[in-house]
Amino acid sequence: MKYSPKYFHDSLPKWKRRKDSLICRFTYRPISFVLSSLCANLNISANAVSCFSIIVAIVGPILFLFNNFVCAIVGASLIVFWAILDCTDGNLARSCKKQPYGDFFDAISSYILIALMCLCVGIYTFNNGGLFVKPFTMWILILGALASTSDTIMRLIYQKFNSATRALVDKKIIKPIYDERTDNSKTGSLKTKIESAMGYFPVILLFATIFNFCDLFLVLCFVYYFGACLLSVTRLLLKAWKYRNISFKDSSDIDVE
Repeated sequence: MKYSPKYFHDSLPKWKRRKDSLICRFTYRPISFVLSSLCANLNISANAVSCFSIIVAIVGPILFLFNNFVCAIVGASLIVFWAILDCTDGNLARSCKKQPYGDFFDAISSYILIALMCLCVGIYTFNNGGLFVKPFTMWILILGALASTSDTIMRLIYQKFNSATRALVDKKIIKPIYDERTDNSKTGSLKTKIESAMGYFPVILLFATIFNFCDLFLVLCFVYYFGACLLSVTRLLLKAWKYRNISFKDSSDIDVE
């Protein structure tokens, strides 16, 4: 066997190990090393795994819409499997062959999953109730929708800020802005630990579906994603506000649309 699970284990950078949550480190990663070995020896690329994970990210949440307990369990299990695939494509890209647009395919998968997961689980809980809410409780449906849209809004605003920053830097109007997300030395920071906590969500959802406490899961998602959105947008606004006194000679100096 050309690529063994140990090969991928040994190829994982130390900063990546420190960044992983405990559940990722002891469950998703070990399984992903085996799956990465299988894919690599079958000549399955990282982008192919990412594209397959996009399908899983769509099918998993949608199964909750069938309003059936078994379908919901399968859907939650697929979301756990998605977390393993998310580690697998990264293993392949780092250790075998990095492909163009690899980050794009990987990001699309996670964007779709989060956008659909909270909304679909919210609809399922609305129809079936949970540990504390009865069926057809409207506020639990709203929480699911807000959790999904909060993550999407946060990502859109972050990408728009980055595109505006790049345009300003290219015009030499401002200097590059430090971004903790790209700094591998910040793996032990509180912000990184909070971000890595999302790795627990697939397993929590699986247990929440089995033991009927999806309402608590949705409250957790709302607090996490809505809070992250609020903090992220506020931070970006404050960063942009620092440059409020910079002016341009004319409107052609900068175009970020």
